[in-house]
Amino acid sequence: MPDSPIHHGADPGDAPPGLVEALRRLDQAGGEMPAGVDLGLLAAAHRTYAARRRAGRMLRGAGTIAGAAALGIGAWAVWTGPRPGAGALVHGDVDGSGVVDILDALIVANGVRDGQASAAWDFDGDGAVTRADVEQVAIRAVRLGAGTVSR
Repeated sequence: MPDSPIHHGADPGDAPPGLVEALRRLDQAGGEMPAGVDLGLLAAAHRTYAARRRAGRMLRGAGTIAGAAALGIGAWAVWTGPRPGAGALVHGDVDGSGVVDILDALIVANGVRDGQASAAWDFDGDGAVTRADVEQVAIRAVRLGAGTVSR
């Protein structure tokens, strides 16, 4: 039986003799699958794979929705997050520019001079806004790399 599907390049000597003989008998018996059994198997396969396809589509749809939601939340967080000019972002950043610079020290100094200093400008924590607070802001402004906002 050189064209038998059992002998696809395999050496029958590799298998137990009983198995080889049983496979030969099955191959020779041939026979047809009854139409009812064949159609029943086909219908069961269609139901199984159709359910799997539906589940796969639902999972892909849920993944798409979750990805879009994450992207939207990320965009919202970036859009509504703190920005320069939106208020003090770092200790000593009086004008909300995102950096502590000499302009912040000038604003505090003018506030102290004019008696219009904000209580929020008490950077040394002594309960009063004084020249010491101006000096703290000025020192922070000229310190290398210390005045930038870090997240």
